[in-house]
Amino acid sequence: MVKILAIPLASELHGVKYYESILEVFKEHFKQFDIEVLSVVKNINESKNVAKRIGESPPLLIFLTGGTSKLARIILSESEFRAGIALAHGQHNSLASALSARSKLDLEGIPLVIFTCTEPLTCGSSIERCIRVGKAAMKVKKMRIGIIGPKELPEEARYLKEIFDSEAILIPHSDVLSEAEKIDKESINKAKDILRSKLSLEEINVVIIDKILSLYLAMRRIVDDMGLDALAIDCFPFLIEHRYTPCIALAMLNNEGIIAACEADLRSLVLMVISKELTGYSGWIANPSMVKDRELVIAHCTIAPSMIKRGILTTHFESNYPYSISGELKENTYTLTSISYDFTEMAATKVRIARSGMISPHMCRTQAVLELDFSAEKLIDIAISNHHVLIPGDVREELRYIAELLGIGYIDYGKLALE
Repeated sequence: MVKILAIPLASELHGVKYYESILEVFKEHFKQFDIEVLSVVKNINESKNVAKRIGESPPLLIFLTGGTSKLARIILSESEFRAGIALAHGQHNSLASALSARSKLDLEGIPLVIFTCTEPLTCGSSIERCIRVGKAAMKVKKMRIGIIGPKELPEEARYLKEIFDSEAILIPHSDVLSEAEKIDKESINKAKDILRSKLSLEEINVVIIDKILSLYLAMRRIVDDMGLDALAIDCFPFLIEHRYTPCIALAMLNNEGIIAACEADLRSLVLMVISKELTGYSGWIANPSMVKDRELVIAHCTIAPSMIKRGILTTHFESNYPYSISGELKENTYTLTSISYDFTEMAATKVRIARSGMISPHMCRTQAVLELDFSAEKLIDIAISNHHVLIPGDVREELRYIAELLGIGYIDYGKLALE
């Protein structure tokens, strides 16, 4: 796993004793994170040498003192990633240097996202945020994603490769089913106990649920064997042929941190990967289904059990085949986000949950009524995708930073709706 590199920058004019003492404070903050802290960069030659070490992750530039903007510019201009995160504090012109570096890097088209804190001892929360943002941006680059089902890659796989240098790999349904046949009864029963601890399994067809759990375990094994970072499945051809759905298998994978998207949706998969890095939750893929005033109803047939309360198994909406998940969302505040078909734009807005669960029999089985700060009809006018991903909490600012680091556009649905 590629690590984020923390690169301290300092001017000797400010005194070695001062900046080394500041660095020790930052190192204490960094101990809880899996990052590598390099030696202090103080001159142009050291900047050039450090730039050669930066590979597939955005560097975290720590502006220990002022007089360091040129060092930052050299590092980012000559590095492979060509984007960076800055951490600045309120002493010794740290923030001034970060702003100077950003203004000049902007002219080269190199983004520098700045996080601030008042003084080093209080930088803990800023450090946590910037590392989560950096890891999320790093995670979607150079991914290996398995797509189960299609005979050829969808067109969006080409855009995924162009924008994020991530690779989609075709996996036939038959390979997964063949692997599922090898799953032993003991493993299935253990998986059933895990599922039972999260969802009500009353009145289920045991034969069908065992098939679904075999599918889940087979998919997990394929992820490990093929060294995949995430998985997607073209689920409708699968359920039409086999008369049961992969919804539960996907939900269980997402629940344990293996990102898995339905409908072979690579765009939502990218957002789910980001959600996992930012919040620890996979996020929930859902379709806008109805609008009224400032309320938007979204729905879909699978969700990670960790994101819901009082979950049950029920039939899949369109097919009425077994099984899908219905449940009430746990949190009150979420970020609704989407990404364009060509991966060049991300959009998001903050929403509140008015109610959720199985509200209507005429939609996918987990449903949520979202309260917006603007007309829901306006969102339909400006939405950049059908599938959206619901992420716990208000992470709009983090998403904007991630989009900037990835070199893609960012749209605030709320601001655009009010124009």
